[in-house]
Amino acid sequence: MELGLDFDDEDFENKEKQASVPVSYNAKFSSPLWFLSATAEDTDSVAQIRKFKGDNFFYLGNYREAAEAYRACLDVLPENNKIMQREVSESLARCFLHLGEAEKALKLAEELQKNCMTVDQNLQVLCFFQQIYRTMDRIDDEIAVLHQLILLHHFNVQFWVRLASAYEKLISIKPSADSDDVQILHGEGLHIDLKIVTCFIRVRLLLRSCYHSVGSFIRLNNNQLLEQMEEKIQKYCLDERLLAMATECLKRDLLEQEGSTSHNESKKGDLSDLTLRIKTSEVTRRFENQWFVWIERAKGMIGEPGV
Repeated sequence: MELGLDFDDEDFENKEKQASVPVSYNAKFSSPLWFLSATAEDTDSVAQIRKFKGDNFFYLGNYREAAEAYRACLDVLPENNKIMQREVSESLARCFLHLGEAEKALKLAEELQKNCMTVDQNLQVLCFFQQIYRTMDRIDDEIAVLHQLILLHHFNVQFWVRLASAYEKLISIKPSADSDDVQILHGEGLHIDLKIVTCFIRVRLLLRSCYHSVGSFIRLNNNQLLEQMEEKIQKYCLDERLLAMATECLKRDLLEQEGSTSHNESKKGDLSDLTLRIKTSEVTRRFENQWFVWIERAKGMIGEPGV
């Protein structure tokens, strides 16, 4: 009786012979700087090509040509492409800054800030404002922006270094009696040198807190910056009592960070949203209440004008 269980010859044939052989294909290849001679018909492609040209000119340091390419890109860029509009507008503003046309850069930065939709976008614009104000020697505005940046990211070492540099530049100005900078130098009876010391001590604390969690190369750079901070601190303040008081006050949030991470993240989110809404004067008041409060206690301990 046939059960149909016998094998056919084809069952023993090499299956590899039956496998389909993949067909080779030619990958798309673009020659270097293809966009310099490329042409396009649709609006999106035209805008992209002009942006590439602007980026190339910017990389080469041809900021005038880059600005023209970015302007041409914005002329044809669809209004619904908000992401690319922001990117190209900021690139154009940076061209103006390199060309010594800081007022034009500032105007574009103000437009970018009006259209900020997220905290990260606002942070990016604030960093750009800081560069612009530094270039324009508008030190009081630069300090105000740095206050806001530090309220958003108080663990950022570079923000504290830049704030100390701004205060040092403020000292060198030597304002006249009717200058607006007098209010910054002597407002609320605070000593500008102790504000500088605050920044340096804060940098020292931040660098030490991450010493064992970074690689050897970063640690080497941090050690060099630590040495600079030590020299700066000794330059502006030799009183060990003041240094100890400042250190105790400025390290509290580092200790809190080791506690509830979720609480800290929630608090940071609330603060980030708040700094997008409140006025500059309120930002400065909050900043000084958080980071310079130890100075008033120090003055009470050593007497006016002591340090």
